[in-house]
Amino acid sequence: MKRIILQQCLVLLSLIFVNCDGSKESSQQSVAKVNSIIDLIGDKKPEEVKRLELRDKGMTELPNDIYLLKNIEYLDISNNQIKKLPEEIQQLKKLREFVAQNNQLEDLSKDLLSIKSLKQLVLKANKIDSIPAEIINLDSLITVDITDNQMTKVHSNIFLIKNLTELSISNNKIAELNIPKNPSIKLSKLYVANNQLSEVPDGIEQLKNLNTLDLSFNKITLLNNEIYKLTDLKFLNLENNLLSSISPKISAFKNLESLSIAMNKLGSIPEEIYQLPNLNFIQVEGNAFKFDFLKINNKEKFASIWLSDYQVDKKTISLKEYKTLAEIAIYFKNDPPTEIDNYKKYFVDFNGNLLPRIEPAIN
Repeated sequence: MKRIILQQCLVLLSLIFVNCDGSKESSQQSVAKVNSIIDLIGDKKPEEVKRLELRDKGMTELPNDIYLLKNIEYLDISNNQIKKLPEEIQQLKKLREFVAQNNQLEDLSKDLLSIKSLKQLVLKANKIDSIPAEIINLDSLITVDITDNQMTKVHSNIFLIKNLTELSISNNKIAELNIPKNPSIKLSKLYVANNQLSEVPDGIEQLKNLNTLDLSFNKITLLNNEIYKLTDLKFLNLENNLLSSISPKISAFKNLESLSIAMNKLGSIPEEIYQLPNLNFIQVEGNAFKFDFLKINNKEKFASIWLSDYQVDKKTISLKEYKTLAEIAIYFKNDPPTEIDNYKKYFVDFNGNLLPRIEPAIN
């Protein structure tokens, strides 16, 4: 009798997705078995669909008849289990934005890279191992986000895409990044944090309009002279590398507003850092030098300073001229003091009192 009941439950499970205990399976599991795009677009006709979100559907593949969406401009298939895109995706000639984060994609297929109308490509949290040369086909691309993948290689062609303004390739396994001659002059934001770089990318000086550069959490030991030619930089993050020195040439960063050099091997910093005219945020904790508050040039606009407890010299502290100071974060190290996670952040009034924040000085 028990065997008969079990067989009946299995039949019901295959037909109507009902468990033996009577509870229904999630809609994600049932949608995963859909074979046609028609079942996913509701009452609309395929040619009417310009925007489609298929997030969290439990899908393992896109229906092959995706080509029916001939006028689609925005497609989001995030948070599924898709490993491969169908070749029919190349027929979406009007697709401008493709978002496929948190899937199982293993490569950038040539079918996807043939859609020349693409302007935004978001492929975070997949299993992509490289950016191929064919990326140059997407000459309309403006933003590319392939963070948190398995990439070890990035073809230099990506820097030749004439309209590219933002490239995010952080959280990968990239050990080398070369920028070819005559790259896109529109590139303004480059994020390469948490990779395996041992040096600043060769040819970086050609990105003349770069205003944001994140090279944090790599293995960089030396800043080449070329980086100091990026005079439009506003945000520079070099946190958690192996830097032992910074050149006085940093004075060229007249537009720099935010500088993070925390968790390096710096025994000193050049006087030119204190004199940067637009600097209003600095992060220096986890280094061996003392920080001199009196030398900061831009006191009236400074907003935030982060440092370690042993870097504070109370004799050099004067907050009277800091009109806009929002916080001074001081990290007190625990054991072992080698990782930033082992630091506790406090705000201090320099009389020994821990506060939620430092209020601006009042005349």
